[in-house]
Amino acid sequence: MRSIIRILMLAAACSLAMGASASDRLLITNAKIVDGTGAEAFSGDVLVENGVIKHIYAPGKGPERAENQKGAGRSIDAAGRVLAPGFIDLHTHGDPQAQSFENFLAMGVTTVTLGMDGSSDSLTYGTNGLAGWKAKARAQGLELNVIPMSGHGTLRRKAGIPDGARDLTPAQTKALQAALSQDLAAGSFGLSMGLEYVPGVYADASELKALGDVITDTGAIIMSHMRSEDDGDVEDAIDELVAMAPTGRVHISHLKVVYGRGESRADDLLAFMAGKRETGTRLSADAYPYAASYTGIGILFPEWALPPTDYAHIRQTRDAELVAYLAARIEKRGGPQALLFGAGPYAGQTLASAAKAAGKTAAHFIADLGPKGGSAAHFVMDRRVVDRLVSDASVALSTDGSPTMRHPRGYGTYARLIEYYVMQQKSMSLEAAVHKATGLPAEIMHIRDRGIIKPGMVADLILFDPAGVRETTSYVDPHQKATGFDMVIVGGTVAFENNTVRSARAGRVLSPAAFPDNSLPHAARLELDGIISGELSGAPEVSGLQVVVLKDGKTVFDYAGGLARTDGGKAVALTPEHKVRVASISKLVATIGLLRLVETGAAELDSDVSDYLGFPLRNPNFPDDKITLRMLLSHTSSIRDGSYYWLKEGEDFQAFFQPGGKHYDGGAHFAGGKGKAPGDYFTYANLNFGIIAGVIERVSGQRFDIYMHENVLAPLGLNASYNVCDVTAQNPDTMATLFRKRSDDGTWQPEGDWVPQLDSSRFSCFYGMEPIGRSDAPDTLLDGYIPGQNPTLFSPQGGLRASARDLAEVATFLMNGGVTKDGKHLLDPQTISEMVQPVWLYDAGTENGNTTGEDVNPDGPSKRLMTAYGLSVHIVDLKEWGLSGETRYLAGHLGDAYGLMGQFWIDFYTNTALVALMTGTANDPSAGGGTSPLYRAEEEVLRWWLRWFGPDTEN
Repeated sequence: MRSIIRILMLAAACSLAMGASASDRLLITNAKIVDGTGAEAFSGDVLVENGVIKHIYAPGKGPERAENQKGAGRSIDAAGRVLAPGFIDLHTHGDPQAQSFENFLAMGVTTVTLGMDGSSDSLTYGTNGLAGWKAKARAQGLELNVIPMSGHGTLRRKAGIPDGARDLTPAQTKALQAALSQDLAAGSFGLSMGLEYVPGVYADASELKALGDVITDTGAIIMSHMRSEDDGDVEDAIDELVAMAPTGRVHISHLKVVYGRGESRADDLLAFMAGKRETGTRLSADAYPYAASYTGIGILFPEWALPPTDYAHIRQTRDAELVAYLAARIEKRGGPQALLFGAGPYAGQTLASAAKAAGKTAAHFIADLGPKGGSAAHFVMDRRVVDRLVSDASVALSTDGSPTMRHPRGYGTYARLIEYYVMQQKSMSLEAAVHKATGLPAEIMHIRDRGIIKPGMVADLILFDPAGVRETTSYVDPHQKATGFDMVIVGGTVAFENNTVRSARAGRVLSPAAFPDNSLPHAARLELDGIISGELSGAPEVSGLQVVVLKDGKTVFDYAGGLARTDGGKAVALTPEHKVRVASISKLVATIGLLRLVETGAAELDSDVSDYLGFPLRNPNFPDDKITLRMLLSHTSSIRDGSYYWLKEGEDFQAFFQPGGKHYDGGAHFAGGKGKAPGDYFTYANLNFGIIAGVIERVSGQRFDIYMHENVLAPLGLNASYNVCDVTAQNPDTMATLFRKRSDDGTWQPEGDWVPQLDSSRFSCFYGMEPIGRSDAPDTLLDGYIPGQNPTLFSPQGGLRASARDLAEVATFLMNGGVTKDGKHLLDPQTISEMVQPVWLYDAGTENGNTTGEDVNPDGPSKRLMTAYGLSVHIVDLKEWGLSGETRYLAGHLGDAYGLMGQFWIDFYTNTALVALMTGTANDPSAGGGTSPLYRAEEEVLRWWLRWFGPDTEN
């Protein structure tokens, strides 16, 4: 277990500071860099380390070689060829887990968008949905990156809505919204629509608006194959799409005008779209550079003949009407010679030739095949319209292709972009063409780390000579790879070279950027509301709850609900800005302060703490064994809390430890017995942090609360404090009260009123101080206090007042390797890696610790709550807790005091984090126990995180 934790956590914690090994270095010299922004190309050298663009140098100004003396690493002489970002395809079909996407790599594509046209069955409908697909992708690797979308039709089926259903009931609508929200939380970028296909064809305005509301709330995107792309209907179809999310992100897939003629028709459509943007809609589009579409022949049929209609019954009762409709539709779309079958026994034949060979009219032939009878290329577009749309600066490029589709767009789109539009027609510059395929789609999809060549971006790169790019595919022989893209690099790894796919599978399932305004999907918010009320979890009602979720060091979700306090009987709602006493999570923050002293050399983790305290600290039962800071931080010091572990003003805390001292309590603050010597046995003890605070005061010469403010809290940009009066003096209304529904005699009264436990209308700035009102300032504050005399005054073990947002900044600091948000280095990444390495691991054979935390009953419900501990870091395996089917480690801290129940967890492996603070419960929190050693309400919040944002949101 020790080695596993070290591998997972140490590697992650050190990743920001460790230099790349030579084998992870790639140097491309003498390149013509087209960076994806549309800016003019420039010459330069690019250094890639660990899959990320590290530096861009002027020609010859960087390192000469990437290789080390053993030959690891690789240097590539571009010899003047173009180096561009990998192309991002906004509309793709297929499954890269089951198929090779070599045809996409061959034309420079490094990222594809899947789950389009309303169908995402292979992505989101299988075992464990999108999360399951992503887990499998991580395990087996991908040839290229995937942007996952959630198909409207698939969501309908997940919600139990029949394909033919119209006019959804309120319950069906709610289920559909919940299904979409769940997918978005699992990492879907948005909603794909196929409104010409079943079941999208049956969706009415109210259904679409309900889905659009979820998209708007979450900042996701709608990408739609619209209701109609016909010349007379396309503007109406755009209006319908925009109406789904008038202020949201909406995107037109494969923009076209069927039957439209001339550049002026394209100009009219582009002007119409520009007008929509002026109203506030974030409208975007993509197009493919071919005059023939490719889709199922069902597009020829009337709605009344489409599934789930009984087609055999239609043929029996309305055959003449059907054939007449088909004849007119075929003629309108260019006649039977304008349809080229791409699937089934007629692949490669036109409808005209296939019908003639069968001795049937075209309409009768199609009627006999039925609406599910195959797919075909439909030559229904004017080349002038296509070229104008593709060339417009606001329109991105896509293939709408797959590895198997019999249409040249799946094999030639991006080669055609370079060969036809740039080199032959010269209708756009090389820089504009590359932007259309890289920076623009990245902007549309809110992809922050790809699509542009600059330091810090993921190294998805392509190397090519524009003059050598060739589109070799055709409608007759569509499965011919493009040529001329000499090298394709995915995540810093060469994926395609010399016209051959390499064995490396460095592709990733990408994750969407944070939701705007840090808002949660509606269904997720409702679940948190349900946890507060107790209705969802079956756990006791909660007075208030703050939750922050982090991904890649950034806040992606933020929530607050419930009660902050009661002022004169008036309830005040809890907000994200409210501060609460965060209980034992305070220890983790205090540890950062101590480790700053350790890094300066002012203290050492393995030295005798007596050297710092100014008095000898020895366990009288083991007088020859020193007690060290490492032991105190890991709760293996043999120190115990005894009857109490804090003292009032004027006391000297060494009286806890000196035989005959006023607070010696018969030696109750020391462990005794076999196997309980310092360093041997784990027992969680708050007094350890009274001692740590004493070391901080003695070494720094400052009172603990002042030192922590100046050296940790202020540098992190936090308006938090170990002195509650500091917080209330700045803004008395920012403090939240901790509650229980419990009487003074300890009787729980779940139906009664909330009873303040701490931080209500009056406060004590430190233990033993006469309470003052919220707006009062203390007359004096520890005049003459000697640092180190009584460091328990400010409750270093639990007295920090902070919000979940404040603690999220602490988590971000740790995830960023000890660097603050404004770039200050407070701790070395190696120090953070040491924090998360286990100092103590539970051994069931020797029973070398009490795993229940502060529970005095070693066999109580919290048994195995603590089985691994670092430097004030609680390490848990969620599989051991019954909350995950596979091993998954979290590092962090819990808090539990005065009704507060707090969780602070970082998953360094997936670079995600959860901070959750509950301000009290209406009943015994152990009531309604769950699976894990946590209290039930705590467990429900953790399950909520795992369900919505847990391991499968990894980028």
